[in-house]
Order: sequence, then structure tokens, then C-alpha cells
Amino acid sequence: MADVYPPISDRLWNRMLLDLIHPICNVCHESNETDVLIAVDVSRDMDTTDLTTVIPPLMIKLLNMIGLDNADLRLSLVNFADQVDVRFLNQSYSNETQSRTIQRMSYLPRENTKVSNFSDILGHVVNLSNDTDNGARFSAKKIILFISEFKFDIDEKSKDIISKLMSDSSEIFTIGLNLEEESFQNMLDISSSSFHVGTVGDMFANQIDTFLEAFVNQLSYVKCTVN
Repeated sequence: MADVYPPISDRLWNRMLLDLIHPICNVCHESNETDVLIAVDVSRDMDTTDLTTVIPPLMIKLLNMIGLDNADLRLSLVNFADQVDVRFLNQSYSNETQSRTIQRMSYLPRENTKVSNFSDILGHVVNLSNDTDNGARFSAKKIILFISEFKFDIDEKSKDIISKLMSDSSEIFTIGLNLEEESFQNMLDISSSSFHVGTVGDMFANQIDTFLEAFVNQLSYVKCTVN
């Protein structure tokens, strides 16, 4: 039986207020704030040239496309192999931090370990992206970009974490540096916004420029949050 209240009562007003302050965002405001976390695979699965000649120029192009003085964007960078190594968290990208940011992104040491369990890596990355104690913002849209050869399997636990992320209005993107079909399928299991980057001839340059432009456009999207 539905709850019935007298026309004028404290219980009626209380129920009306509870219906208005609903977790499904009945009252919203637009936010241009975006927290971007880039996670780079540095495990034994990666080719040394990926980390020395492919990814660093990609990072610089990405930063140049984002542009300077974007006060609404904060950037994080982590490496991962069998565990996550934080390079920096929630750094504003501006004139003051440009050179330091590029420097930190230009050196990616390769580890002699493989990714032991991607679901653990993914869970750690997600926690970092939401860590308000280290500068993450509740009102900001969360974007996670994985760069890897994606030779590791994506288990059901990982798929569950990814599904929850998508329902929380987070976005996941992948850049793959391995042209094998199995790696591409692993990318698709992580994100439908996946991009395979060839490293042969002009195909690489043309494709990565196209992807980065599309990726940076995502950063301007807004998220609805409760006032």
C-alpha cells in the first residue's frame, strides 16, 4: 500500500524533499572540470621502442592539443606492471607546469615484470582517479586512458569494474601498440573507444593524430552533478 499523508503535515513535506533530493541527479549543474589519468604499461610485454620513441612523442602531442592554462583540467600519470607506480597526481597543466609535465612523461622505465593481474591494476587506477585526498574532484568528469600492447587477458572481475565505471559517468580509452587480433579484442573488452596504433610508415602518424584530436574533444564534455 502506498504511503498516504494529510494535505498539510511535516511528514508530507519531508517526503517531498526526499523525492527532490534524489541520487539520480534531479537537480544538476554543468561542470567543465575534468580529471584525466593516463596509465602506461611498462611491463616486460612492452617493446623498449614503445617506451623510448613511440609513447613520449605521443604524450607531448597530447599535451599540446590540450593546450595551456586549462584551469578546469587536472592530469595524472601512472606506470603499471605487476603493480602501479605513481608519477604524479592531479596536476594542473599550465605555463608553470608544462616543462615539468613533459619531462616526467618523457621517461618511462621498462620493468622486468609482467602484469600479474589486470583487475588489481585497474582497481588501483580507479581508486587513484577518485582519491579526493590527493586532489581528485568529486564534481569532475573522470577519464582514464590506458596505453599498452594489451597482451594480458581481461577477466570477469575487470569487466565488472569497467561496467561500474561506465555507470558512474567515467570514460575509459585505450591506445594499443600491438597489431595482433587478440590484443585488439582485449582492448575492446576494456573500452569501445579503443584505437590500435600501427608503428609502420605513415600509418602511425596519421592514425595517432586522428585519435588524439578525438580524445581531446572528449575533455570538453560536461557531467551532471547534484547541487
